[in-house]
Amino acid sequence: WISSILFAIFTGTRYIRHSLIGQIDKWNETDPGLYRPQSFAANRLMILHFLAGIVLMTVGPIQLIPSFRRQFLGSHRFIGRIYIMAAMMASVCANLLVVIYGTSRGNWFE
Repeated sequence: WISSILFAIFTGTRYIRHSLIGQIDKWNETDPGLYRPQSFAANRLMILHFLAGIVLMTVGPIQLIPSFRRQFLGSHRFIGRIYIMAAMMASVCANLLVVIYGTSRGNWFE
């Protein structure tokens, strides 16, 4: 659980922060080829994928705590709905990148 939350923090500080301050090209310092200067759509899909992943990595572990489920069933169900929506958004974005570009970093056949 700790690693999940730490990775969510890393993703937020590394990718989302650069997106918010207009330095999206800095993505390539960590993951070369991730930022595509020629593709507005791919970059926006990655941002949505990152945001959904952060939600998944932070609320997912909470859902697995038995005492939380017992004491806060309504909250557990609400968070579960958010989790499902985030999972759908992350997977749709990832699949669109694969369909449109081959993979998130380039064509399979290159």
